[in-house]
Amino acid sequence: MRSRSIVILAALLFAATSCNKSRKGVVLIDPDQSVPVVLEDVACDFKVIPLKSDGPIPASTFFYFFDDYFFTTNLDVSYTFTSVSVFDSQGNYLGTIDRHGRGRNEYLQLVNYVYHADSQQLYLYDMGPDNFSQSTVFKFQLPQLEFLGTHYPETMLSTNQIIHLGDGRSLMSAGADNNTCNLRIVQFLPDTVIGHKEYGEFGWNMISPTFYKIQFTNKSNPLVATFGYENNIYSFDDSDSLKPEFSFTFGLKGLPESYANQQNTLGPYLSVISHELAEYLQDGSAIIYDAPVKNGNLLSFMYYWDDVFGSSEGFRHFYLTDGRKSADYSELKIPGLKFNSRPRLKGVNGTSYVFLIEDAQVDASAPMSPLGRQILDALRSQNDNNPILLQFRFK
Repeated sequence: MRSRSIVILAALLFAATSCNKSRKGVVLIDPDQSVPVVLEDVACDFKVIPLKSDGPIPASTFFYFFDDYFFTTNLDVSYTFTSVSVFDSQGNYLGTIDRHGRGRNEYLQLVNYVYHADSQQLYLYDMGPDNFSQSTVFKFQLPQLEFLGTHYPETMLSTNQIIHLGDGRSLMSAGADNNTCNLRIVQFLPDTVIGHKEYGEFGWNMISPTFYKIQFTNKSNPLVATFGYENNIYSFDDSDSLKPEFSFTFGLKGLPESYANQQNTLGPYLSVISHELAEYLQDGSAIIYDAPVKNGNLLSFMYYWDDVFGSSEGFRHFYLTDGRKSADYSELKIPGLKFNSRPRLKGVNGTSYVFLIEDAQVDASAPMSPLGRQILDALRSQNDNNPILLQFRFK
Protein backbone atom coordinates (compact mmCIF):
# COMPACT_ATOMS: atom_id res chain seq x y z
CA MET A 1 0.00 0.00 0.00
CA ARG A 2 2.88 2.34 0.70
CA SER A 3 4.16 2.01 -2.87
CA ARG A 4 0.67 2.73 -4.21
CA SER A 5 0.36 5.85 -2.07
CA ILE A 6 3.68 7.11 -3.39
CA VAL A 7 2.44 6.66 -6.96
CA ILE A 8 -0.78 8.56 -6.14
CA LEU A 9 1.23 11.40 -4.59
CA ALA A 10 3.44 11.56 -7.67
CA ALA A 11 0.40 11.63 -9.95
CA LEU A 12 -1.14 14.45 -7.96
CA LEU A 13 2.13 16.36 -8.02
CA PHE A 14 2.51 16.00 -11.78
CA ALA A 15 -1.08 17.20 -12.23
CA ALA A 16 -0.20 20.51 -10.61
CA THR A 17 -0.27 23.19 -13.26
CA SER A 18 1.39 26.56 -13.49
CA CYS A 19 0.07 27.85 -10.16
CA ASN A 20 3.66 28.18 -8.95
CA LYS A 21 4.56 30.61 -11.74
CA SER A 22 5.34 34.19 -10.95
CA ARG A 23 4.00 37.08 -13.02
CA LYS A 24 7.22 36.96 -15.05
CA GLY A 25 6.65 33.32 -16.01
CA VAL A 26 9.42 32.07 -13.71
CA VAL A 27 8.42 28.88 -11.88
CA LEU A 28 9.05 28.78 -8.13
CA ILE A 29 10.40 25.36 -7.11
CA ASP A 30 10.00 24.45 -3.45
CA PRO A 31 12.27 21.50 -2.47
CA ASP A 32 10.01 20.76 0.50
CA GLN A 33 7.12 19.93 -1.84
CA SER A 34 8.93 17.05 -3.58
CA VAL A 35 7.82 13.44 -3.04
CA PRO A 36 9.50 10.01 -3.23
CA VAL A 37 8.47 7.75 -6.10
CA VAL A 38 9.11 4.22 -7.35
CA LEU A 39 11.50 4.52 -10.27
CA GLU A 40 9.71 1.91 -12.38
CA ASP A 41 6.50 3.95 -12.10
CA VAL A 42 7.94 7.19 -13.48
CA ALA A 43 10.62 5.98 -15.91
CA CYS A 44 11.02 3.56 -18.81
CA ASP A 45 13.57 2.12 -21.25
CA PHE A 46 15.70 0.65 -18.47
CA LYS A 47 19.09 -0.75 -19.35
CA VAL A 48 21.53 -2.36 -16.92
CA ILE A 49 25.11 -2.20 -18.24
CA PRO A 50 27.80 -4.10 -16.30
CA LEU A 51 31.25 -2.54 -16.77
CA LYS A 52 33.16 -5.62 -17.85
CA SER A 53 36.90 -6.07 -17.45
CA ASP A 54 39.39 -8.77 -16.45
CA GLY A 55 40.56 -6.50 -13.62
CA PRO A 56 39.39 -3.48 -11.64
CA ILE A 57 37.80 -0.65 -13.62
CA PRO A 58 39.69 2.67 -13.21
CA ALA A 59 37.86 5.20 -11.05
CA SER A 60 36.28 8.01 -13.08
CA THR A 61 34.69 11.39 -12.57
CA PHE A 62 32.56 11.88 -15.69
CA PHE A 63 31.05 9.64 -18.36
CA TYR A 64 30.62 10.90 -21.91
CA PHE A 65 28.39 8.81 -24.20
CA PHE A 66 28.32 8.34 -27.96
CA ASP A 67 26.56 5.74 -30.12
CA ASP A 68 29.38 3.20 -30.29
CA TYR A 69 31.58 4.11 -27.33
CA PHE A 70 31.61 5.96 -24.06
CA PHE A 71 34.55 7.60 -22.34
CA THR A 72 35.45 8.37 -18.75
CA THR A 73 38.02 10.75 -17.29
CA ASN A 74 39.73 11.33 -13.96
CA LEU A 75 38.87 15.03 -13.96
CA ASP A 76 40.41 16.88 -10.99
CA VAL A 77 39.54 20.10 -9.16
CA SER A 78 41.31 22.18 -11.83
CA TYR A 79 39.11 20.60 -14.53
CA THR A 80 42.06 18.93 -16.23
CA PHE A 81 42.78 15.21 -16.43
CA THR A 82 45.58 12.78 -17.26
CA SER A 83 43.81 9.69 -18.57
CA VAL A 84 40.81 8.60 -20.61
CA SER A 85 39.20 5.17 -20.28
CA VAL A 86 37.27 3.77 -23.24
CA PHE A 87 34.29 1.37 -23.25
CA ASP A 88 32.14 0.04 -26.06
CA SER A 89 28.38 0.61 -25.89
CA GLN A 90 27.89 -2.76 -24.13
CA GLY A 91 30.16 -1.79 -21.25
CA ASN A 92 33.24 -3.74 -22.31
CA TYR A 93 36.39 -2.02 -21.08
CA LEU A 94 38.73 -1.44 -24.04
CA GLY A 95 41.55 0.19 -22.13
CA THR A 96 42.88 3.45 -20.71
CA ILE A 97 44.94 6.06 -22.53
CA ASP A 98 47.50 7.35 -20.05
CA ARG A 99 50.56 9.12 -21.46
CA HIS A 100 51.02 11.60 -18.65
CA GLY A 101 54.60 12.82 -18.44
CA ARG A 102 57.26 15.03 -19.98
CA GLY A 103 58.79 12.57 -22.43
CA ARG A 104 58.31 12.14 -26.16
CA ASN A 105 54.65 11.65 -27.15
CA GLU A 106 53.54 12.38 -23.58
CA TYR A 107 51.21 15.12 -22.38
CA LEU A 108 51.12 17.31 -19.28
CA GLN A 109 47.47 18.19 -18.69
CA LEU A 110 44.52 17.34 -20.87
CA VAL A 111 41.71 19.88 -21.03
CA ASN A 112 39.25 17.99 -23.23
CA TYR A 113 38.80 15.53 -26.04
CA VAL A 114 36.85 15.26 -29.28
CA TYR A 115 35.57 11.99 -30.72
CA HIS A 116 35.09 11.84 -34.50
CA ALA A 117 32.50 9.11 -35.03
CA ASP A 118 32.95 8.95 -38.81
CA SER A 119 36.60 7.89 -38.52
CA GLN A 120 36.36 6.42 -34.99
CA GLN A 121 39.28 8.60 -33.94
CA LEU A 122 39.75 10.23 -30.55
CA TYR A 123 41.59 13.55 -30.22
CA LEU A 124 43.02 14.50 -26.82
CA TYR A 125 43.82 18.19 -26.27
CA ASP A 126 46.90 18.92 -24.15
CA MET A 127 47.08 22.44 -22.79
CA GLY A 128 50.87 22.38 -22.59
CA PRO A 129 53.11 23.79 -19.86
CA ASP A 130 52.01 27.42 -20.13
CA ASN A 131 48.30 27.88 -20.84
CA PHE A 132 48.07 26.81 -24.47
CA SER A 133 51.40 28.31 -25.49
CA GLN A 134 52.49 24.86 -26.75
CA SER A 135 49.18 23.14 -27.30
CA THR A 136 49.25 19.65 -28.77
CA VAL A 137 46.60 17.27 -30.08
CA PHE A 138 47.13 13.52 -29.49
CA LYS A 139 45.26 11.28 -31.93
CA PHE A 140 44.14 7.67 -31.31
CA GLN A 141 42.31 5.07 -33.40
CA LEU A 142 39.45 3.13 -31.86
CA PRO A 143 38.71 0.42 -30.88
CA GLN A 144 42.37 -0.64 -30.54
CA LEU A 145 43.39 2.68 -28.92
CA GLU A 146 46.30 2.81 -31.39
CA PHE A 147 48.39 5.98 -31.10
CA LEU A 148 48.40 7.80 -34.47
CA GLY A 149 50.69 10.68 -33.58
CA THR A 150 50.43 14.35 -32.62
CA HIS A 151 49.90 17.65 -34.38
CA TYR A 152 49.93 21.33 -33.48
CA PRO A 153 46.85 23.14 -34.77
CA GLU A 154 47.06 26.73 -35.87
CA THR A 155 43.87 27.50 -33.95
CA MET A 156 43.51 25.79 -30.60
CA LEU A 157 41.21 28.05 -28.62
CA SER A 158 40.55 27.30 -24.98
CA THR A 159 38.95 23.87 -25.03
CA ASN A 160 38.20 23.67 -21.32
CA GLN A 161 34.54 22.91 -21.86
CA ILE A 162 33.01 21.15 -24.85
CA ILE A 163 29.54 19.70 -25.39
CA HIS A 164 29.11 17.72 -28.62
CA LEU A 165 25.93 18.49 -30.53
CA GLY A 166 25.89 15.19 -32.43
CA ASP A 167 26.21 16.65 -35.93
CA GLY A 168 29.98 17.14 -36.02
CA ARG A 169 29.79 20.47 -34.24
CA SER A 170 30.35 21.32 -30.59
CA LEU A 171 29.14 23.88 -28.09
CA MET A 172 32.18 25.41 -26.46
CA SER A 173 32.87 27.71 -23.55
CA ALA A 174 36.05 29.69 -24.18
CA GLY A 175 37.60 31.94 -21.56
CA ALA A 176 37.72 35.67 -22.26
CA ASP A 177 40.00 38.33 -20.77
CA ASN A 178 37.51 39.93 -18.39
CA ASN A 179 36.57 36.95 -16.17
CA THR A 180 33.85 35.88 -18.60
CA CYS A 181 33.30 33.02 -21.04
CA ASN A 182 32.51 33.25 -24.72
CA LEU A 183 29.82 30.77 -25.74
CA ARG A 184 29.99 29.56 -29.32
CA ILE A 185 29.31 26.68 -31.71
CA VAL A 186 32.45 25.39 -33.40
CA GLN A 187 33.63 22.47 -35.52
CA PHE A 188 36.90 20.75 -34.63
CA LEU A 189 38.95 19.66 -37.64
CA PRO A 190 42.34 17.91 -37.60
CA ASP A 191 44.34 21.13 -37.94
CA THR A 192 42.01 23.95 -36.98
CA VAL A 193 38.71 24.98 -35.41
CA ILE A 194 35.92 26.55 -37.48
CA GLY A 195 33.52 28.94 -35.78
CA HIS A 196 29.82 28.69 -36.70
CA LYS A 197 27.89 30.81 -34.19
CA GLU A 198 28.75 33.12 -31.30
CA TYR A 199 26.41 33.96 -28.45
CA GLY A 200 28.48 36.59 -26.69
CA GLU A 201 30.10 36.66 -23.27
CA PHE A 202 28.63 35.17 -20.10
CA GLY A 203 29.75 35.21 -16.50
CA TRP A 204 31.73 32.17 -15.39
CA ASN A 205 28.89 30.79 -13.31
CA MET A 206 26.08 31.69 -15.68
CA ILE A 207 26.69 28.80 -18.12
CA SER A 208 28.09 26.43 -15.50
CA PRO A 209 25.11 24.03 -15.50
CA THR A 210 25.86 23.23 -19.13
CA PHE A 211 29.56 22.53 -18.73
CA TYR A 212 30.46 21.81 -15.09
CA LYS A 213 29.67 18.91 -12.77
CA ILE A 214 28.04 16.45 -15.18
CA GLN A 215 29.25 16.94 -18.71
CA PHE A 216 26.72 15.33 -21.00
CA THR A 217 25.92 14.52 -24.59
CA ASN A 218 22.30 15.14 -25.46
CA LYS A 219 22.47 14.95 -29.23
CA SER A 220 18.73 14.35 -29.51
CA ASN A 221 17.86 17.72 -27.97
CA PRO A 222 20.96 19.74 -27.03
CA LEU A 223 20.33 22.38 -24.38
CA VAL A 224 22.04 25.38 -22.82
CA ALA A 225 21.49 25.90 -19.10
CA THR A 226 22.23 29.16 -17.28
CA PHE A 227 22.50 29.76 -13.55
CA GLY A 228 21.46 32.63 -11.32
CA TYR A 229 18.74 33.57 -8.88
CA GLU A 230 16.51 32.88 -11.88
CA ASN A 231 17.69 29.88 -13.87
CA ASN A 232 17.02 29.40 -17.57
CA ILE A 233 17.15 26.45 -19.95
CA TYR A 234 17.35 27.01 -23.71
CA SER A 235 17.19 24.82 -26.80
CA PHE A 236 18.38 25.65 -30.33
CA ASP A 237 16.02 26.68 -33.11
CA ASP A 238 16.60 26.02 -36.82
CA SER A 239 18.98 28.97 -37.08
CA ASP A 240 20.96 27.93 -33.96
CA SER A 241 19.53 30.82 -31.95
CA LEU A 242 18.79 30.13 -28.29
CA LYS A 243 15.12 29.35 -27.72
CA PRO A 244 13.75 29.71 -24.14
CA GLU A 245 12.39 26.45 -22.74
CA PHE A 246 11.98 26.91 -18.99
CA SER A 247 12.73 29.48 -16.27
CA PHE A 248 12.70 28.75 -12.55
CA THR A 249 13.95 29.89 -9.17
CA PHE A 250 14.25 28.41 -5.68
CA GLY A 251 13.19 31.74 -4.20
CA LEU A 252 13.98 32.34 -0.54
CA LYS A 253 15.01 28.70 -0.06
CA GLY A 254 17.86 29.05 -2.54
CA LEU A 255 20.90 31.27 -2.76
CA PRO A 256 20.26 34.98 -2.14
CA GLU A 257 19.84 37.01 -5.29
CA SER A 258 22.78 39.23 -4.37
CA TYR A 259 25.07 36.19 -4.33
CA ALA A 260 23.56 34.02 -7.08
CA ASN A 261 23.80 36.81 -9.65
CA GLN A 262 27.50 37.53 -9.02
CA GLN A 263 28.38 35.64 -12.18
CA ASN A 264 32.05 36.61 -12.40
CA THR A 265 32.96 35.31 -8.93
CA LEU A 266 33.81 31.87 -7.61
CA GLY A 267 30.31 30.58 -7.02
CA PRO A 268 28.77 27.19 -6.15
CA TYR A 269 29.74 25.54 -9.45
CA LEU A 270 33.47 25.99 -8.95
CA SER A 271 35.61 23.99 -6.57
CA VAL A 272 36.90 26.84 -4.39
CA ILE A 273 34.67 27.44 -1.36
CA SER A 274 34.63 31.04 -0.19
CA HIS A 275 33.66 32.10 3.32
CA GLU A 276 30.33 33.42 2.01
CA LEU A 277 29.54 30.20 0.11
CA ALA A 278 30.45 28.11 3.17
CA GLU A 279 27.64 29.79 5.11
CA TYR A 280 25.13 29.01 2.37
CA LEU A 281 26.32 25.41 2.23
CA GLN A 282 25.78 25.07 5.94
CA ASP A 283 22.28 26.52 5.95
CA GLY A 284 21.20 24.46 2.92
CA SER A 285 20.48 27.33 0.55
CA ALA A 286 23.30 26.57 -1.92
CA ILE A 287 20.98 24.72 -4.29
CA ILE A 288 22.27 24.21 -7.83
CA TYR A 289 21.14 22.14 -10.81
CA ASP A 290 22.52 20.32 -13.84
CA ALA A 291 21.92 17.58 -16.43
CA PRO A 292 18.88 19.09 -18.17
CA VAL A 293 17.30 16.73 -20.71
CA LYS A 294 14.47 17.30 -23.16
CA ASN A 295 12.69 14.18 -24.41
CA GLY A 296 9.85 15.21 -26.72
CA ASN A 297 7.87 17.77 -24.71
CA LEU A 298 9.19 16.54 -21.37
CA LEU A 299 11.99 18.60 -19.82
CA SER A 300 13.80 17.27 -16.74
CA PHE A 301 16.84 18.16 -14.66
CA MET A 302 18.44 17.33 -11.34
CA TYR A 303 18.75 19.92 -8.57
CA TYR A 304 20.58 19.32 -5.35
CA TRP A 305 22.26 20.56 -2.23
CA ASP A 306 25.53 18.99 -1.06
CA ASP A 307 26.34 19.20 2.62
CA VAL A 308 30.12 19.25 2.38
CA PHE A 309 30.39 19.76 6.13
CA GLY A 310 28.86 16.39 6.93
CA SER A 311 25.90 17.23 9.13
CA SER A 312 23.56 15.41 6.71
CA GLU A 313 23.61 13.76 3.28
CA GLY A 314 22.07 16.67 1.44
CA PHE A 315 19.51 15.84 -1.25
CA ARG A 316 19.09 14.97 -4.93
CA HIS A 317 15.77 15.91 -6.53
CA PHE A 318 14.49 15.55 -10.09
CA TYR A 319 12.13 18.10 -11.56
CA LEU A 320 9.99 17.34 -14.63
CA THR A 321 7.72 19.56 -16.70
CA ASP A 322 5.98 19.37 -20.06
CA GLY A 323 5.00 23.05 -20.02
CA ARG A 324 1.56 22.40 -18.53
CA LYS A 325 2.17 19.89 -15.73
CA SER A 326 5.13 19.36 -13.45
CA ALA A 327 6.51 16.86 -10.96
CA ASP A 328 9.23 17.00 -8.32
CA TYR A 329 10.76 13.71 -7.14
CA SER A 330 12.78 13.65 -3.93
CA GLU A 331 13.77 9.98 -4.19
CA LEU A 332 13.78 7.35 -6.94
CA LYS A 333 13.00 4.15 -5.06
CA ILE A 334 13.82 0.63 -6.30
CA PRO A 335 11.75 -1.72 -4.11
CA GLY A 336 13.69 -4.61 -2.62
CA LEU A 337 17.05 -2.80 -2.71
CA LYS A 338 19.02 -0.65 -0.31
CA PHE A 339 22.37 0.95 -0.99
CA ASN A 340 25.39 1.59 1.22
CA SER A 341 26.48 4.29 -1.20
CA ARG A 342 23.79 6.19 -3.10
CA PRO A 343 23.77 5.59 -6.89
CA ARG A 344 25.41 8.57 -8.56
CA LEU A 345 24.29 10.33 -11.71
CA LYS A 346 27.30 10.13 -14.02
CA GLY A 347 26.04 11.43 -17.32
CA VAL A 348 23.38 11.60 -20.01
CA ASN A 349 23.18 9.23 -22.97
CA GLY A 350 20.93 10.82 -25.58
CA THR A 351 17.79 11.56 -23.57
CA SER A 352 18.49 8.96 -20.87
CA TYR A 353 20.08 9.44 -17.47
CA VAL A 354 22.92 7.10 -16.50
CA PHE A 355 23.65 6.22 -12.88
CA LEU A 356 26.69 4.39 -11.50
CA ILE A 357 25.82 1.68 -8.95
CA GLU A 358 28.64 0.22 -6.88
CA ASP A 359 26.74 -1.90 -4.36
CA ALA A 360 23.25 -3.03 -3.40
CA GLN A 361 21.73 -5.19 -0.70
CA VAL A 362 18.37 -6.86 -0.22
CA ASP A 363 15.82 -4.71 1.59
CA ALA A 364 13.48 -7.21 3.23
CA SER A 365 10.91 -4.51 4.06
CA ALA A 366 9.60 -4.48 0.47
CA PRO A 367 9.07 -7.16 -2.22
CA MET A 368 11.89 -7.30 -4.74
CA SER A 369 10.98 -5.49 -7.96
CA PRO A 370 12.01 -6.88 -11.38
CA LEU A 371 14.45 -3.99 -11.82
CA GLY A 372 15.87 -4.58 -8.34
CA ARG A 373 16.47 -8.26 -9.15
CA GLN A 374 18.19 -7.36 -12.41
CA ILE A 375 20.49 -4.90 -10.65
CA LEU A 376 21.31 -7.31 -7.83
CA ASP A 377 22.10 -10.16 -10.23
CA ALA A 378 24.31 -7.91 -12.35
CA LEU A 379 26.30 -6.72 -9.33
CA ARG A 380 26.78 -10.25 -8.01
CA SER A 381 28.14 -11.35 -11.39
CA GLN A 382 30.83 -8.66 -11.42
CA ASN A 383 34.46 -9.43 -10.64
CA ASP A 384 36.74 -7.16 -8.61
CA ASN A 385 33.73 -5.26 -7.24
CA ASN A 386 33.37 -3.46 -10.55
CA PRO A 387 30.28 -1.25 -10.78
CA ILE A 388 27.35 -1.32 -13.16
CA LEU A 389 25.44 1.42 -14.98
CA LEU A 390 21.69 1.94 -14.83
CA GLN A 391 20.24 3.85 -17.76
CA PHE A 392 16.63 5.10 -18.05
CA ARG A 393 14.54 8.01 -19.20
CA PHE A 394 11.61 9.67 -17.51
CA LYS A 395 8.13 9.28 -18.96
